[in-house]
Amino acid sequence: MRRLVNVAYCGCIGSVVAFTVFLGIGFVRYLHTDWPPGWFQVGLFGSMFATFAFFVATVALIGIALWRDR
Repeated sequence: MRRLVNVAYCGCIGSVVAFTVFLGIGFVRYLHTDWPPGWFQVGLFGSMFATFAFFVATVALIGIALWRDR
């Protein structure tokens, strides 16, 4: 059960970090006018995709941990 909590914490932290990094990349690219337009959307959708991927991975790891602890 302790391993399950650690996996959940790591997944939450990873999701927040991924969201922040990708959103930051999009925002920095958006602020620079010499970059092509649309980079903010790329960063926003990238951050949402990364957050969803970390969420799916966290759920899968929790499922594996529960299955191994039974």
